[in-house]
Amino acid sequence: MDFFADQDFYCKVKSDVKAIRGHLAPGSGPQQLSMMFYRRQNKAESPLKLTIWKKNMFMANQFMGQAVIKTNDNGNQTLELQDKLGRPVSAQVKVKIETTQNFKAI
Repeated sequence: MDFFADQDFYCKVKSDVKAIRGHLAPGSGPQQLSMMFYRRQNKAESPLKLTIWKKNMFMANQFMGQAVIKTNDNGNQTLELQDKLGRPVSAQVKVKIETTQNFKAI
């Protein structure tokens, strides 16, 4: 029996000034979620903070893990999730970073 099969998860990605929330579909398979940030040139290399949460209907939502996304590394990254104290939890998140100077190219 897969414990995560019927769970409802979401993630938050936070930059210096803005946070975006994305819903992850129930199930244990790989999830794909696309988010776009527009950031000023002088802030473009500052990292993003990713947090994963489990939605609870009757209690507070449960924090599952967090990671820091290095935005100066274009391409694929595999991030090890950590708890709030920085200790590893047994989960990974894969992200793809694309940076462009040409906003019209997106």
